[in-house]
Amino acid sequence: MNKLLALLLLLPTALLAGEGTGSILGRVVYYSNNAGTPVIDVAAHLVQGQPPVDNTTLIGPAGDYDLGGLPPDSYFISAFVDFNGSGGPPDPGEPLGWYDADGDCQADAVDFVDANLEGIDIALGNIIYVDADAAGMDDGTCWDNAYNYLRDALAAALADSEIWVAGGTYRPTTETDRNATLPMKNGVAIHGGFAGDEILRWPRDWTEDPTILSGEIGAPGNGDNSYHVVTALNANASAILSAVVVANGYADGIGGALEQGGGLFSDNRGTSPSDGPTITNVVFTNNFARLHGGAVAAQASSPTIVNCEFTGNISGVNGAGVAALNSVPAPPGNPLIVNGTFANNLNTVASQATIAKLDSSTATVHNTVVWDNTLPAIGDYGSGASPVISYSIIEGGFAGDENLDQDPLYFDLDGEDNTPGNIDDELDPIGGSPAIDSGDNAQVPPDLADLDSDGDRSEPTPLDVYGQSRFRDDPSAPDGGGGSAPVVDRGAHESQRGEDVFEDGFE
Repeated sequence: MNKLLALLLLLPTALLAGEGTGSILGRVVYYSNNAGTPVIDVAAHLVQGQPPVDNTTLIGPAGDYDLGGLPPDSYFISAFVDFNGSGGPPDPGEPLGWYDADGDCQADAVDFVDANLEGIDIALGNIIYVDADAAGMDDGTCWDNAYNYLRDALAAALADSEIWVAGGTYRPTTETDRNATLPMKNGVAIHGGFAGDEILRWPRDWTEDPTILSGEIGAPGNGDNSYHVVTALNANASAILSAVVVANGYADGIGGALEQGGGLFSDNRGTSPSDGPTITNVVFTNNFARLHGGAVAAQASSPTIVNCEFTGNISGVNGAGVAALNSVPAPPGNPLIVNGTFANNLNTVASQATIAKLDSSTATVHNTVVWDNTLPAIGDYGSGASPVISYSIIEGGFAGDENLDQDPLYFDLDGEDNTPGNIDDELDPIGGSPAIDSGDNAQVPPDLADLDSDGDRSEPTPLDVYGQSRFRDDPSAPDGGGGSAPVVDRGAHESQRGEDVFEDGFE
């Protein structure tokens, strides 16, 4: 046997067959609060861990790749963030990932013939997986090995991590400690609504697979529930909560935090009141506070609350939906509420408000609907600055730019069960609603949670509370509000009934 023939026998048969005519195609997303625009190297390997036979680069943090002209064969596909521009192999600290089709923490080979092979996607970054039904190693490293409890993932999460939570119900504890809570962390994003098999964070459908964070830790009924389902202590905007339902918090204690913020208690008295967590695309339902903030209490804190729905929350005195609180000598906070919907919320002291400012704290509200709650809708209890409201629908009216006092025409105020204040309430506007195409585009805040996984955190938040397009033009509605068409709707829901979506609300 001559030397040339011996060499040919050592080569993979695919290389002898010549290059294919198609491509291996996919998307890579580097999930990081500090992603910038890194170079991402994508490569095809005949043997995992061996040098690649072909590679290409893209500019991240998210992008599509095309490995074209490969000979037919079976390949492992890798991607890494090339921080130092070395061209590979990845150096220590450079995030590396492999295509894993079934979420079992093992790289999967793809069989490439000669036609395009699409959807070979890879996620990079510090991703922690949570699934109550997972039966693997319970270490959060992939869907098969997901943590069963969200609290365990939060305990393990370091800064610049994302926690992906599959649909299901997650509680602060399996014991009966009412002080137990789910603590948000700076630099950690909690994203719910996964089916439990996604490779990338988007698309997911959080109405089909709702992630419910519940304070129901003991016997049925509220008496022994967690005082706060979620807490955000000394948090800034990098502490993110998205696409979950927060329910059944019961802050009925006496004194301080124990009587405030059944759903979420945000407290920045130890740091800067001008900071606060990012709360986006969240439904708050059936939360209670003995004093202030049935759903949310912001104590010297300035959370950003975007595309959130509040229904069935109760406060013994003030702020069944949101209460902005001040605690002397700490400076006041200033919660920002944009595109919220508040309905079926109750203050048992009838003269108090659904959105409330206490003492010198202030709430800033844009593009929001506050209707069918106990009146007044928005109040100012104590001394100091009044709430700043614009482009909103406020029952009873409120002074400010382009505010309306008109029925928003909810699709179904009490849902399929005909009981107002439950998760099935359908609070999106129907045709003819004054909420449609009448908000102010300029008030929609940046997409800090990167809801659509395009890596652009500076664009206006692109999705509504149901995960549908936030900017959708209704051709039957006149364009009002602020900005060029498509003009954002008022409220948490963008009108979608013409497309026949989510008619049953959350399942």
